[in-house]
Amino acid sequence: MTIAIGRVGALCGNVHLVVGSAWVTDNALVVSEIRSFSPEYLSLILRELNLNSLANKTAQPLITGSMVTDLRGPLPLLEEQLAIIAYIRSATARLGAIRLATERTIALLKERRAALIAAAVTGQMNIGAIT
Repeated sequence: MTIAIGRVGALCGNVHLVVGSAWVTDNALVVSEIRSFSPEYLSLILRELNLNSLANKTAQPLITGSMVTDLRGPLPLLEEQLAIIAYIRSATARLGAIRLATERTIALLKERRAALIAAAVTGQMNIGAIT
């Protein structure tokens, strides 16, 4: 696995975990020799460090390799890194399910609202009986 970090432009600092072979331009920093870290854990930590905030604030934002290598983050044992990743995956899956259920509920409520308005406007409903 490789980590690619956007280096130039408005999206510099974006962190991508690349599985398999990839062609990365010179507009990205590449982290390929990852020691002591699970690549997935390291990519999560780098995302949380908000690398875009390091960019110089010119017309063309830029971060350099030295800016990134100077950063420090938590380094638990590999087993704990894997446990953290498993927890994040599980929590993300639960939140995704909640989001999906919420979106379905909102869509259903919109449908019912539209039906209620249509019934009221077309006189199919006795509004006086509701109050």
